[in-house]
Amino acid sequence: MPKFIKKHFDNPFPDYSIDSAKNVVFNNEINEKSKVIACFGERWDNTLKRLNNLDFNDYSVYTGTSGIALLKLLRNSDDKANLLEVKKLLRLNHLKHHRHTFLCGDAGPLAIGAVVSHKLADDSDSQKLIHELLSFQEQILDSESGIANEYLYGRAGYWMFIEMWQKEAKEGKFKFPLMYQWHDSYYLGAAHGLSGIIYLLLQAHEYLTDSDLNTLIKPTIDCLSSVQYSGGNFPSSLGSETDRYVQWCHGAPGFLYMYSTAYKDVKHLYRAIRFAEWCVDYTKNHEEYPPDRPLSLFEGISGPMYLLLDIQKPLEAKFPGYTL
Repeated sequence: MPKFIKKHFDNPFPDYSIDSAKNVVFNNEINEKSKVIACFGERWDNTLKRLNNLDFNDYSVYTGTSGIALLKLLRNSDDKANLLEVKKLLRLNHLKHHRHTFLCGDAGPLAIGAVVSHKLADDSDSQKLIHELLSFQEQILDSESGIANEYLYGRAGYWMFIEMWQKEAKEGKFKFPLMYQWHDSYYLGAAHGLSGIIYLLLQAHEYLTDSDLNTLIKPTIDCLSSVQYSGGNFPSSLGSETDRYVQWCHGAPGFLYMYSTAYKDVKHLYRAIRFAEWCVDYTKNHEEYPPDRPLSLFEGISGPMYLLLDIQKPLEAKFPGYTL
């Protein structure tokens, strides 16, 4: 039996009901008196002050300056001064050409840079960056290159921003219609595993046939549901019996995006707004461990700030670097 360890913060809010939601969300919009709206300006100003001390050696979207660039691009995508600051944060002249994925490699800065250059009416630079992004295809499509299929470091992370997908999975005998392997393990979470890949495929549903959806995608989601722990979390990989991770990379938080895309429900919006309210009061009491990179988009204060900014228009909200 799995060894269960408490790895969560107590939820101070009532779960969704028509009565509990009436002062929080109405017609898919946040109540204007919500703390999420009322406290936004102050939180934004405080976040910017803390972002004055960035480590420019890390240019990734995940933990570095390009993640901050994505946050600032979301805040104001038309202001020229802001766009120039965003482009500076991308560190395009310092790319290491080591990884090809959006979150942890060069594809992220290049893709964001192409968008920014287009907005600045510098189409020549935009096309140059797109050309460099497309130059990765040969290695991505090479089944012998050793590149994995998962999102954080693999093919799915490249496909996200060039609208392509090349499935190179090792075969195995599973009850799951679809399964992928990374580092010799069959991971299930958003960053490295099956739920993340299914989520990205759902975003490209117009390219899938009814047969794909009914015989591959939906049964795979059902199989993922069947391995959920009784406490609500998910194993990090098939065969794991230790309930350790409650993160986006591994565990239930990352599964949310797959489920909310497959099964749309207003209660998920209510819960998201409540969580955003919890983030408004972010303190060290909300940290299980001090983050390794406390200013970054995926490990630090820029992440909650991105959520607070993005959820101001909830139907347009998108997880950064993960939702098209």
